[in-house]
Amino acid sequence: MSDSFSSDAIIIGGGLHGTSTALYLRKMGLSVNVIEKHFPGRFASGMNAGGVRRLGRDLAEIPLSDAAMKIWHSIENFIGDDCGFHKVGQVKIAETANVNLFTKIDFADPLIAVLLVIGWILGQTFALVLGLFSPNIHAARLHFVEWMRQYYDSSGEAFDPFGTKSKFVEGDY
Repeated sequence: MSDSFSSDAIIIGGGLHGTSTALYLRKMGLSVNVIEKHFPGRFASGMNAGGVRRLGRDLAEIPLSDAAMKIWHSIENFIGDDCGFHKVGQVKIAETANVNLFTKIDFADPLIAVLLVIGWILGQTFALVLGLFSPNIHAARLHFVEWMRQYYDSSGEAFDPFGTKSKFVEGDY
C-alpha cells in the first residue's frame, strides 16, 4: 500500500455523520476516503436509534423522523446490509391523572414530610450510583460488541457498501 492516496473527499471520523456523508458523496459519483481511528460505528454511532424515534419529539422534528424511518425500512436495498435495524415500539404513560393525587396530600403532615425527604434521599442515592456505574456498563457493552464483531456479522458475506476495496490507515491521532 502506498503512503498516500487521493480522492474527491476525505472524511475524518467514521461515526454516523462521517459514514452518512461518505455514502451520499459516493452515490453522487465522488471518490471518498474515510479516516477512522478504530472501525466505523464503534462508539455511540453504533448504538444510536437512527433518528426514527417519534415519541417525545418536538412536532417540527417529526417529518425528519418519518424520512429516517423510510430509509431504515429499505436500508438493505440501499447499501446491501440491514445494519441490525429492528423496529420496536415505545410507550409513554399519561400523567394528567396524577394531578388529583397531589392535590389531596397534606404536605404539612410531619409523616408526609419525612417520607418525602427519605424518597428524595433514595432518589439521589440511586442517581449517584447509576452515575458512577453507567460509564463502566456502557464501556463493557461496547467492548462486548467489538469483541463479538469478530465472530458475527449477520450476513456471512463481506460488507462492501461502496463496491470498492477498503484502504486502512493506521497511526496515532
